[in-house]
Amino acid sequence: MYTLAAAAAVIDPMNSVARVATFRTWLARGIIRYSETDQAPARAGVAGLLSRHRVIQLAIAAQLVDLGLPPKEAADVAVAFSDTAAPPRFPGILFPTGETTLCVWREASGEIRRRVLNHAATDGLDRIRQLLGGAKPLTEALIVIDCRAVLHGLEALIGSNSEGDVL
Repeated sequence: MYTLAAAAAVIDPMNSVARVATFRTWLARGIIRYSETDQAPARAGVAGLLSRHRVIQLAIAAQLVDLGLPPKEAADVAVAFSDTAAPPRFPGILFPTGETTLCVWREASGEIRRRVLNHAATDGLDRIRQLLGGAKPLTEALIVIDCRAVLHGLEALIGSNSEGDVL
């Protein structure tokens, strides 16, 4: 379990004080929610503790907000990797082979879509678009988050497994 301050310090070392304030606001407003894997504050004024899943969600959501997504949408998108399984991938864990990316795009209807994609390291953007859209072309804008890089950035806090891959 991790404190909000420890998570913010790893997610954004240069702006950790501001990130703590932002993350507190997100938690207070229910943008980010404590789950059964977290330890919610026992009473007002007491800090809660975050699970590995919540730290990953915060890291991804912060990146998406920095790219212009509203916080609620960013937090909802982040859950696709942090808390959702996609066999053979467990929540917050990379696919066992290939690359693991979190892709985000807006449909013509305005709906934000997301998908955790397992693909070859050699796949370019055209191939990723094909894997995501099939016969239906995607809109021009696509955010691709390298989940391995996100977990590597959090490694000092959440650790890694014995094979050298980040848990």
